[in-house]
Amino acid sequence: IFSHHGVPALFSHSFFKMQTDLEAGKSNGSMAALTQSSHRTFRLPWKLYETPFEELLNHKYAGSGTEEDPYLVEWLPNDVENSLTWSSAYKWYITFLVAVATLSVTLASSAYAGGIQSIAIQFPATTVILTLGVSLFVLGFAFGPLLWAPLSEVLGRRNLFIVTYALFTFWQGVTIAAKNTETLLVFRFLAGFFGASPLVNSGGTLADMFSAKERGLAVAVFAAAPFLGPALGPITGGFLGMTSGWKWVIGYLTIFAGVVLIVGVLTLPETYAPVLLRWRA
Repeated sequence: IFSHHGVPALFSHSFFKMQTDLEAGKSNGSMAALTQSSHRTFRLPWKLYETPFEELLNHKYAGSGTEEDPYLVEWLPNDVENSLTWSSAYKWYITFLVAVATLSVTLASSAYAGGIQSIAIQFPATTVILTLGVSLFVLGFAFGPLLWAPLSEVLGRRNLFIVTYALFTFWQGVTIAAKNTETLLVFRFLAGFFGASPLVNSGGTLADMFSAKERGLAVAVFAAAPFLGPALGPITGGFLGMTSGWKWVIGYLTIFAGVVLIVGVLTLPETYAPVLLRWRA
């Protein structure tokens, strides 16, 4: 099992057997092979810190390794994979990244309004109907968190961010291909539904990395993003809507989200301790 604030889970059978063999002195050759293998393992670009495999094997875990008394997987002293021990510069980079991801979502909520006049030319409808593109996007913020918040504590912050942000980017992009008003509005709702993920999970990412004493400043800096997006949206969206049409408004939002997605896939690490310890177990 692993331990993070008293949360238990089962140890993997393979690791359990390996630890048992090591204690019994039966796998000196196996340990050497595993050590060599660990050095050959490809280092994931988003995993900046990695605890040496030898340290994980040699650490004395609490428990006897039986079903009744399994090993207790916990952080090693000064464990580099523990997000609380990461460097301040790295923590602030991640804070900036999740803030920009949130900015992209909130920007998309209001920038659409700048293209409504252009949309009305292609899809004849009343302004009230076309304004639903904003309302339904924000309505997605109401339903999305009901699913994404609890899932982030099961799947992890990183995995959920990548999946939901990819779908947010996708629904943004396909909005350009909408053939009628109804399709346009449905796509806007789906974009808001999946885009709600960074809004609700970024705070959890900050709490994973910063102690209670440091968290106030990080949250204050991050909180600027959700409020800055709706302010910048009508300005950028209005300019593009008047000069290039509504499709370029959505295209610009899709490109912005796509860039953030690529950077996130390459550099955003997992920060949630129970998930990290479960992977280790």
